[in-house]
Amino acid sequence: MSEVVLIVDDDPVQRRLLEAMVQSFGYQTITAEGGDAAIGLLTGPGDRRIDAVVLDLVMPDLDGRGVLARIGEAGLNIPVIVQTAHSGIDTVVSAIRAGATDFVVKPASPERLQVSLRNAFANKALAGELQRLKHRQDGTLTRQSLPLTDPRGDVRPLEDIERDAIRFAISHYRGQMSEVARRLRIGRSTLYRKLEGLGLEEDVPA
Repeated sequence: MSEVVLIVDDDPVQRRLLEAMVQSFGYQTITAEGGDAAIGLLTGPGDRRIDAVVLDLVMPDLDGRGVLARIGEAGLNIPVIVQTAHSGIDTVVSAIRAGATDFVVKPASPERLQVSLRNAFANKALAGELQRLKHRQDGTLTRQSLPLTDPRGDVRPLEDIERDAIRFAISHYRGQMSEVARRLRIGRSTLYRKLEGLGLEEDVPA
């Protein structure tokens, strides 16, 4: 089943354009015309599945930052890509600090939005695999095995955590790269791009 993307925008024209764009990537879509409606879909009763959110920052009711705050308060682990009409660094930093995964400048280009969604789903899958890898036959994987914080107690960069997780998976599945990719829930091509980007080519068995 393909991933489900919630599109939140008070402009009906923008909603329809984004909906068509996201569906052309092969994903399912749900739409909300404002922040309050989006929170209702994300936290309301039922088992509605939402894998990512494309969120406009400027809306008349509950704006994008308010939605991000509510998502954080609810403890939801859903990647959020915000849309901003301005690419100013202050706007972007503010959104990322509020919990956004990535941003696109309106009007979003199909290529940029598709890359953002792919990265969001890949990172979400990797985070899920990190949680699964913590569980062993005798309990959970210790922080010393896959540390999420550095010696000062600060959260380590995602690239470092990814590097450790991929190395662990390669070792755990004895270098069977198809199985490594399957367990990380990413494609083989994505896995090899990550290996190259993280400098892990030497960890791949000959």
